[in-house]
Amino acid sequence: MTQSNMLFHKKYQTLLHQLLEIDTVTPMEGGVLSNLEQAHELFARSAAELGFQQVARVIGEDNDSLPLSVKSKYGTCPEDFFRNQPSIVLGFGEWCNREQTIMFNFHMDTVGPVLPVSEQDGKLKGRGVIDNKGPGVAVLAAVAQWLKNRPDSDNTGVLIQVVGGEEGGAMGTYGTKLLFEQGFYGALNLFVIPSEGRYFDCSTTSMTVEVSVDGQGSTDDSPASAHNATAILSSMVVSLSKTLAPRMDAIDVKMTISGLHTGEMHNRVYGTGRLLINFAYHSQVAGRKVEQLFSEAFEQARLDFKDEFKSLNLFKLSAEELDEVLSFRWLKKGLPVLSNRSETYERMLSHAGVERHLNSERTFTCDAMWGQRHDCYSIMYGPGSLELNGAHTDQEEIFIQDLETYSQSIFNLLNQFSEQSAQNHSKEIFQPMKAKA
Repeated sequence: MTQSNMLFHKKYQTLLHQLLEIDTVTPMEGGVLSNLEQAHELFARSAAELGFQQVARVIGEDNDSLPLSVKSKYGTCPEDFFRNQPSIVLGFGEWCNREQTIMFNFHMDTVGPVLPVSEQDGKLKGRGVIDNKGPGVAVLAAVAQWLKNRPDSDNTGVLIQVVGGEEGGAMGTYGTKLLFEQGFYGALNLFVIPSEGRYFDCSTTSMTVEVSVDGQGSTDDSPASAHNATAILSSMVVSLSKTLAPRMDAIDVKMTISGLHTGEMHNRVYGTGRLLINFAYHSQVAGRKVEQLFSEAFEQARLDFKDEFKSLNLFKLSAEELDEVLSFRWLKKGLPVLSNRSETYERMLSHAGVERHLNSERTFTCDAMWGQRHDCYSIMYGPGSLELNGAHTDQEEIFIQDLETYSQSIFNLLNQFSEQSAQNHSKEIFQPMKAKA
């Protein structure tokens, strides 16, 4: 296919190159502010050439509903933490009529580090090329082609949410969540997430627990006089893993032993440390069950350590004073889950050549969970695979042809949605809440 026949042609390839060069690494990772707003402005200018207007700019703020992981990072970052990560909404057409509006959401923030941008043999490499800048630009290319063929009488509304605060465990809690709460969504909402060319209309949501030891350390001259955080947490990992692994399988929850850290020196006994465990669940009922099962397993692991180590002089103090130094807290829990179906929109998607994943076990966690609403249908759909395309690794890449194929599918979907909107005479006009600048 020649450039002249492509939707994702040179203009949009250049735009993607420019976006990939901009550092948009989330402060949730390294605590360093990025140039996210510069990337937003570049994308917004390209959308403005098509007739889009910026209809909202939303900035998060510290509040009690944020996960502890976000509040903790906010507490150690500069004052501009939230202002550095705005989310914007671009609107076209009659987007205030939800029944006739389709919304696309993609996140501009990335994990780190920033990677060199390169193109070779039709393949693009760079941070965000698959997760999530590349697919976002491919949507814009599709919209551009659709607008060229759109009749003047078409009253379809299009919204594009360009968000921050997705990566680093933020999960849209100060980005996408706010945009949905303020009403900037359509009857059909498409979260532009790599989904292997088929869509999910369900997601998982994650919850994270931190197991901590806060005791007294020592040197190797008197190891028995310390609370040995390394020994305690290592024992907790083994006991919790053995107990929880089969129980999580039984309720279809993915468990990840995320990390254990005490120290790196060879001649010290570290008295402090922490263990992180992540759980991805498909329903809030399962999430509540995880809390219960973890509490039970933690208590058993605590008893196991006391029983196994109380007679060993090296760890006697750790066992005797375990209750004083060992604790756990949930850094993140209680978040919603996307789980919705729509016969009407599933049929429309199929007519557009966009097929539904039949295997929900392959779904994953992203901020699509905030798209769970009674008055709309939300899906996760994008090109490529998070794993096979190297998302979050130093080999993040995608073929230009894959972005072109995705653009074509979005173009087809826009045509299908537009056709149905023309037959829909609903005038349910909504008024979005006033956005916080």
